[in-house]
Amino acid sequence: MRGQVVRGLSAELRRLCGDPLPWVFLPVALLSALSIAASLPSDVRSAPPAVVDAFGATMSASLVGGLVILAAVLGALGPALADRSGVLARDHLFTSGVVVLGSRAVSAVASTLLFGVFGIAVIQAAFLLVTGRALLSVPEAAAAVGILAAAGLWGYLVGVLVRSPVLVLFVVPATLSPALLLSDAAPDVARILPLSALLSAAGLADDGLAAPVASLVATGWAVALSVVVVLVLRRRDRL
Repeated sequence: MRGQVVRGLSAELRRLCGDPLPWVFLPVALLSALSIAASLPSDVRSAPPAVVDAFGATMSASLVGGLVILAAVLGALGPALADRSGVLARDHLFTSGVVVLGSRAVSAVASTLLFGVFGIAVIQAAFLLVTGRALLSVPEAAAAVGILAAAGLWGYLVGVLVRSPVLVLFVVPATLSPALLLSDAAPDVARILPLSALLSAAGLADDGLAAPVASLVATGWAVALSVVVVLVLRRRDRL
């Protein structure tokens, strides 16, 4: 079994190095930089530091929240495209489904980790250029990259369930956007939903849960979704 895992991870790493999908998503993160430039007043650089920091605190959650949804979509497209092209079924002929799907999960996290590093660097640089101040502290930036990788795993699990490249473009955002829709109407409910829990875990939601509690809530959502994936896969007659 160990040999199968090593071979599966090695093959997935080679495939990931030649996969164009993550590189397609990297330019999308540049849209966040444009939103920063468009939403800030032209004279913000001359504003007092406290005012600029207040702007940054207001914008950081929404900017990172948008990147979270994009990272989840990126994570979901991998298994959906692989299933549509028959790659998952082919790989399953040579090794176990656990190795195939586990290796794909690792590559999904790696892809979204790369996307997260690029995306956070882009919004940091854009905000710094416009305002002269940092948008996120170093610990906040590191935590933001971490939740983007976690969002990639969330999207991957949804992609394994849905298996349609077109549907995941709608289903994945639908699993995360309710936190935004309910933030005003039902804030207590919104705080415990996946997107809000991820942002609170990174310390980016002022009115969210405490970071340790939010981390547990986000982990609970991921575990619950993983259980659903396992139960569905056990009933399916194919990958």
